[in-house]
Formats: sequence, structure tokens, C-alpha cells
Amino acid sequence: MSRNIWTWILAGALTASVALNVTHWMSTPPEAAPAFSMDALDLTPAQVTSLMSCCEDCGWGDDDLQARVEAHETELARMLSQHEVDEDAVASKTEELIKLRREMLERCVRTIVSVRGVLSEEQCEVLGSCCCGK
Repeated sequence: MSRNIWTWILAGALTASVALNVTHWMSTPPEAAPAFSMDALDLTPAQVTSLMSCCEDCGWGDDDLQARVEAHETELARMLSQHEVDEDAVASKTEELIKLRREMLERCVRTIVSVRGVLSEEQCEVLGSCCCGK
């Protein structure tokens, strides 16, 4: 992939984190707020509700999916570290891992699109400057 595509994927993934940050932001006392405050986005109550819905709908926080990816990665590494490698088993495990990672990436992209649909252009710029250093 070209460097430009990877830049957009990274920027998008960072933008998607806003859905999770909204939940955290709403439950974080002011004295414990992170360096970037969601207040900088000046979200309306309707946007907060929409972003929380994005968070719920996209499956963020699905620890089971992350745990399955990690378990498959560990198992694949174990299989590859054996003296005799079962190529069919490795290929099968690799395919399973690819499907899980694809699901995670698809969720990420759906979240990015959803979040960008809720935020104004200016809010996206503010978020991008925080997350992407622009």
C-alpha cells in the first residue's frame, strides 16, 4: 500500500477513537481529564448521543474479539516455532486470524465513517489536530 493510504488509515483509526473517548469523557472528573479534552470539540447534546450510539453500534470495546485475535496470534506463533510445521494447520490458523483482523478493521472503518458523519468539518479538524498532529 502506498504511504498516503496508510496515513489515511492511521488518521481514520485515531479519529474513530472519539467514540470511545466520549464515553470516557462523560465519566471522567474534570481534575482527571486527559491533555486533550472533548470540550475542545464543543459537542452538542445530540452529537454526544449520536457518538455514544456509534460506539455501541460498532462493537468498540468488544474484548472478546480482541482476545480471540490475541489467542490466534499466540497459537500461530506457537505453531510456527515448532520444529516440524504443519503447513495446512498454519494456513488454516492464518485464515482465521485474517478474518478476525478484517472484522476489527471493518468495525474501525464503520466507526470512522459514523463519527465523521456526526462531527462538523471544524470538529473533525480539531480532532485531527489532536490525534494526527496537524
